[in-house]
Amino acid sequence: MCGLIGMIEPSRSREDRSTLGKFLSNHLRHRGPDQEGLWDDAETGLLMAHRRLSILDLSEHGRQPMQSASGRFIICLNGEIYNHQELRLKLQETGANFRGTSDTEVLLAAIEKWGLSESLRKCQGMFALSLWDKESRKLFLVRDRFGEKPLYYGWLKTGTFVFASELRALMAHPDYELEVFGPALNAYLDYNYVREPLSFDKKFKKLIPGEIIELSSPFQSKNLLTDSYWDTSQNLFQTSSAPKSLSFEESIKQLDHLLQEAIKNQMLADVPVGAFLSGGIDSSLVVSKMAQLSPRPIKTFSIGFEEEEYDESNVARQIARLFNTDHHEQILRPQDILERIQDIHTQPDEPFADCSYFPSYLLAKFAKESVSVCLTGDGGDEVFGGYTRYALTKRMYEIKARLPRALQKLSGRLSLLAGKSLPEALLKMLFSNYFRSSNIRQNFDRLAEVLGAEDLWKIYELLMTNRRGHYVLQKDWQEADQTFSESPNSKRLSIIERLILRDTLDYLPGDILFKVDRSGMAHSLETRMPYLDHRIVELAWSLPESIRMRGREPKALLKALLAHQIPQDFIDRPKKGFAIPIAQWLKSGLRDWAEDRLSERSLRARGFLDTDYLRRQWSEHLAGKRNWEFHLWNILMLQEWYEMQASITKFSPKAFHKDPYEPQPYAR
Repeated sequence: MCGLIGMIEPSRSREDRSTLGKFLSNHLRHRGPDQEGLWDDAETGLLMAHRRLSILDLSEHGRQPMQSASGRFIICLNGEIYNHQELRLKLQETGANFRGTSDTEVLLAAIEKWGLSESLRKCQGMFALSLWDKESRKLFLVRDRFGEKPLYYGWLKTGTFVFASELRALMAHPDYELEVFGPALNAYLDYNYVREPLSFDKKFKKLIPGEIIELSSPFQSKNLLTDSYWDTSQNLFQTSSAPKSLSFEESIKQLDHLLQEAIKNQMLADVPVGAFLSGGIDSSLVVSKMAQLSPRPIKTFSIGFEEEEYDESNVARQIARLFNTDHHEQILRPQDILERIQDIHTQPDEPFADCSYFPSYLLAKFAKESVSVCLTGDGGDEVFGGYTRYALTKRMYEIKARLPRALQKLSGRLSLLAGKSLPEALLKMLFSNYFRSSNIRQNFDRLAEVLGAEDLWKIYELLMTNRRGHYVLQKDWQEADQTFSESPNSKRLSIIERLILRDTLDYLPGDILFKVDRSGMAHSLETRMPYLDHRIVELAWSLPESIRMRGREPKALLKALLAHQIPQDFIDRPKKGFAIPIAQWLKSGLRDWAEDRLSERSLRARGFLDTDYLRRQWSEHLAGKRNWEFHLWNILMLQEWYEMQASITKFSPKAFHKDPYEPQPYAR
């Protein structure tokens, strides 16, 4: 797990490029505190810089940028190739020799032997990389199959091509100027994250999962080509079109085998390894397999809350006892967030409002005190259909489809009327079993919109988003909804499969994997996700829906596999998620901080926020009239991001020796 940055600046001298490259890479030190390296091509002006978190081969043989044995290729790799030992043996059979034991050296040898695309298809892993081919004078940028590792690229106004693991490194370039991208801002306010391949800055994009970008000399935008070694939509559709003829029991056995193999590979490291344990199905199953594979008790880590409705620490503690782990836990309070909320180098490099980021961040900080690698249960919901919103969307869509269009609109209006006219106490008495009571009026508004929605995706987005959160913008910033566009092939899948595929393409990389990467890397902690081994994903998609979600039960296969090892009571518990009690904390421990960020002065400073509307939301929330927790949290995180990026020190001769991690006062 590392950080990389590169640029093509032939107008600068080699010495000036190296000085600038070192300065920019220092802004990624949290991703790689153990080693740093630079490589420069004097002819083209290409510089690649690397910050290394040493996990495999802690010696100098693992240093990057790394050159292939023939000298043809130079690589910067962020991530891990989990099956590198298997690939090493195959390459040695063909005559390859190795100096060290790193996976980076194996990948370079594979590229020399089989070519880039074929080598990537042989890899099991998570990675983003830059590769310079001296022979063809081409630069390649690559991202892993599901987007576990980030990579941004684009052109500065001066024409300089740049790329990096995080935007913060590019923001330190002397020619950088922020250009907020309207569609990205709208998407963030609706979804809590910036949807891929968009970037919050208009100049940059993210590589999409499985993508290869090729840039040839002369390095201009017209010479940039895109390709993919893995097309998620196409690959998973083809897999689902030729289902395996396995019984439920046979499917469990095959999953058990693949999961155990994936976890065994992901436990390989030359540093201590542990696991996040929430007490849920996904993380408990990962911990159970790790416990079987480890000769000594594994270290597990959990975060709990004082508020009972959010706390799962007691369950995690019981699971830890069942598998005899060396368990560590912390209880999270509002003050813990407040104390860390201004750590400039640990805030996400794009606005990000998934409220589970903060417990994830503190969990990673806690775990790093004992280990350098943690396995997680992330991805299990997306691969095995774990979200209840899938079945709810399907049910709403089918009900709507049976109603005449005129009746659909009427039912929507009646729901809206009931939500606005019935007393709050009566609504709670009648519908508290169906809606969160704290959000009951908002949920009636949402129900009205769902009943009037035009298609499947509109229903799904209304159920999972902030419901047109971009209405907090001034009118000239409000843009059309960023509607999800699915491929023609996916329309031939079942409704549930279409929803799972959409999350795999969008929500998984944009939200879940962004959160896991940034929260872990903030503390130089490598996170690994066994459920995203592409062989496990392909197995899940090769099974008919009746097997993957037996009796419409979310994660039926995972539950059945875990049931062999823990009491059924643990499996049948309602899912709590990994959120924080925002609504309560904004009225108590976080109130002063929130008031400052939501003050008229702070809101007007952005220039595009509807200040009067937001001030009204804040007042209604404090008075208990409406629960605007998620809308307000979006704005609070946006404000924090602006303060963070404004505090980044840009390169200058005077700033060169300045530590980018030295705390800076926020601009006011």
